[in-house]
Amino acid sequence: METILSKHPIAFILVSFFVLFGAERAWRYVDKFGVLREVEIIHPGECKILEGDYQGSEDLTLGPGGSVIASTGGLNAVKFKTPHLYKGDKLIKITGTKVENLELLNFKEEFVPHGIDLMQVKKNEWLVFVVNHRSDQDYVEMFDWTLSNGLKLKHYKSVSVSDLGIQGNVNDVTIISRHSFYVSNDKFYNAAVGRTGHYLGIPFCKIVFWNNGNATDVSTGYVEPNGIARSPSGDRLFFTDPMSDAFYEFEINKKDGSLKLVDTLILPTSPDNINVISENEVLIGCHVRLHDLFIYFADTEKLRSPSHVIRVKRNDRNSAWGFETVFMDDGSLISGSSAGAFTADGNTLYVGTVVEKIAFCRYTTAQM
Repeated sequence: METILSKHPIAFILVSFFVLFGAERAWRYVDKFGVLREVEIIHPGECKILEGDYQGSEDLTLGPGGSVIASTGGLNAVKFKTPHLYKGDKLIKITGTKVENLELLNFKEEFVPHGIDLMQVKKNEWLVFVVNHRSDQDYVEMFDWTLSNGLKLKHYKSVSVSDLGIQGNVNDVTIISRHSFYVSNDKFYNAAVGRTGHYLGIPFCKIVFWNNGNATDVSTGYVEPNGIARSPSGDRLFFTDPMSDAFYEFEINKKDGSLKLVDTLILPTSPDNINVISENEVLIGCHVRLHDLFIYFADTEKLRSPSHVIRVKRNDRNSAWGFETVFMDDGSLISGSSAGAFTADGNTLYVGTVVEKIAFCRYTTAQM
């Protein structure tokens, strides 16, 4: 009696291939998207929601005088899905529990902020770079901040993804100088195609270095490069890939901006934005269950998603990276954490999210 294999060997092989491929992709989803990861409540002291006239807090970074700067607005998710909560797309300055809006001078374009970075260049002068999702394409917006002007930032340049040689979206930026930066390209082609690539684990994305008008692909072959940050010395670059649960460290060639991979740490959580504490210590906002996050986005008022912030550290550059949890929540207090930042004195932890307000926790002893 003839078997299916003997009658249709090619069809049998093809069907077997697709069954095995589907099973492998399903297991990858369960594994990398944290479907089975355990969640508990770990609050470092008393934790509350930071009230104020804002909604969403996707990225946080340290600013002047011990402040924290946040990008808010909810990346259009709040504007279109829960418009009654929308408070505008803007940057805010947080000092303790005081929330103030930053004003953008010399800038009349659409503003949908995502990743942000600040750099102090003189005693009272800072650079502020922001990833901006305009309707036509993504841009890196570049601002001067002279502290004597109060809360006013002055725009001086826009760099588009077309300028950067990117076909798709950018997520985060880290400043190298007034005219140079690195960006993470987190989606290939467009949001729909990019997200499909994420689910399938296709490494189409990259890191790009911009240097005074010249764009260079400096590291390629990633599923979703996300948070990106330089070390205080400027000779190391850190970035995350939440779809691979990976934290990367690269050595920066200061002559041409090229990168050399130094270390990789695979985490039991999906890392997002990075805040650098020192050469050997960073704070990362994470999604411990990425699967829950995607479901939560369907109805952020009724559904919840766990939040997670970790400290990744080592003793020195000759030792291995390790990590510890500094904050975890089951979604009861805050859902969808994407960033964490300690204040300069180390006494307060701020936790940002994509579409919700910021949580803050007071420590009894300094953490930095």
